[in-house]
Amino acid sequence: MRIFLVGPLGAGKSYIIKHIQQNYPNTNVYTDPIFTNDLHLIKNPLTAQAAIEASLFLRKARFNDGIFDTSLEMAKIVFSKLSIYDKTTRDEVKSNPLFVLELEKMRRFYNALTHSLHDVFIIIDRSKEELEANIVKRGRPYEVNNPVITRLNADLADDLEKDIKAKYPENKVIRVVLEGKDVTPVVDIIKNIKGGSLK
Repeated sequence: MRIFLVGPLGAGKSYIIKHIQQNYPNTNVYTDPIFTNDLHLIKNPLTAQAAIEASLFLRKARFNDGIFDTSLEMAKIVFSKLSIYDKTTRDEVKSNPLFVLELEKMRRFYNALTHSLHDVFIIIDRSKEELEANIVKRGRPYEVNNPVITRLNADLADDLEKDIKAKYPENKVIRVVLEGKDVTPVVDIIKNIKGGSLK
């Protein structure tokens, strides 16, 4: 069984994964690395982050069960919003055509894949104010006060819920609104899905 934590940037998906790693070390969890190297070489680090996450997710989620902090549908919507809103993409095509070619290849690969009937989606959401505060706290310079992030996060939880339910009507989709650092509601849901406990 694969459980996918999805939601806006700053919702705490990776934080939940880390909590599970620390408290249930025998549970299979997968989180994407943070892209921090050579940011000055890339005009759009946010797009780079999305591309790297896509590549690593494809390698892991295709062959492993466990708990993931992203999903195919999350990537599709994020890529779609980036392509619509991010005006720097045209500049990046000129300065780094091979990178953009790889990004487009990943988009096509994502669109060719689907989730299985047994996949479970947990949509993590928070208030707009808390999402923005969490983005500032984690301190990634390309995310703070970034209008692309603001547009990307706008209605993302709603978009995910609508998209996933439409494409996977037989799959379990659970939405949770969190406040503060308490992730117990999500951990309890995961325990229930997995038969009452985590390893």
